[in-house]
Amino acid sequence: GLLQDVPGIYRLGERREELIALERMGEQSVENLLRAIDESRTRPLDRLLFGLGIRHVGDRGARDLARHFGTLQALRSADYEALMAVPDVGPRTAKEVEEFFEDPRNQALIDELLALGVQPVEAEAPTGDLFAGQTLVFTGKLERFTREDAEALVMRLGGKAAGSVSKATTALVAGPGAGSKLAKAEQLGVEILTEDEFLARLPEATL
Repeated sequence: GLLQDVPGIYRLGERREELIALERMGEQSVENLLRAIDESRTRPLDRLLFGLGIRHVGDRGARDLARHFGTLQALRSADYEALMAVPDVGPRTAKEVEEFFEDPRNQALIDELLALGVQPVEAEAPTGDLFAGQTLVFTGKLERFTREDAEALVMRLGGKAAGSVSKATTALVAGPGAGSKLAKAEQLGVEILTEDEFLARLPEATL
């Protein structure tokens, strides 16, 4: 009963003694919890967008929106046409995002989170152009990266990371266990790289 809504997460510090009194909690557990909540105020913008639960906006879509608009304020004020200008954002997603930020209840929720100190970190601008104009897809098991980290690296180096193979795909990085994406890449004649071949293309400073 201590939480009634999302902003209430950031008011739990005011109810510290009640938290300590909960079964299986105790002072150290509460300290760890409150510290983690405090640290969550400054997460990357795409994580906040994903966490808001906007329909049709998954992990990759949240990254695309964050990277395109840069700030929460810019995204909040974006109209349908501006949203449609984001690569890989289609009419259905653009409509859902626009309607989400137009809803007075959602506006109030976000304003309250901001008032409680939630300050999403602006999306990182690309730091290189190695993959400029290229779209890479990752599949199978990677040894050196998680798939999310590999995709983030491609975007930092000016490229785009997609979740499926198409004619627009520049290369597929395939690890053990690659399945239908590998077959699709072979069918379309898309370049296929092993993880080692992908690593060989990276600047030494990124390894």
